[in-house]
Amino acid sequence: MTKKKRAERSDADLRALALKWVEGRVVTSQTVPHDLWRLVFIPLAFMTNPKRELRGVRMIYAILGEDKTTGQQVNGYPIFFSCRTMRAAELKRFVTLTDEARAAREAFLKS
Repeated sequence: MTKKKRAERSDADLRALALKWVEGRVVTSQTVPHDLWRLVFIPLAFMTNPKRELRGVRMIYAILGEDKTTGQQVNGYPIFFSCRTMRAAELKRFVTLTDEARAAREAFLKS
């Protein structure tokens, strides 16, 4: 059985996510220590072969207030019942957009 490859996220979706990142509402595998990934992103704990199942994934993330959490924390990080993934091409665009969003926010706050 072959899995369908999901469509790449649109720039509008990535822009909205970039704003949430700047607001501090996005928890990612970039900000959580590697040894805590399976505790913070619960679906990872149920994967039998994470290397194979996450092939091509460059970032795992969840959004506070949108993705369901347990209400508890592990080492200061929320525990999510679901998580989302981002591939390399999306991550490159996302980083550019977060830089733009951060600069715009800082310019707004300075004025």
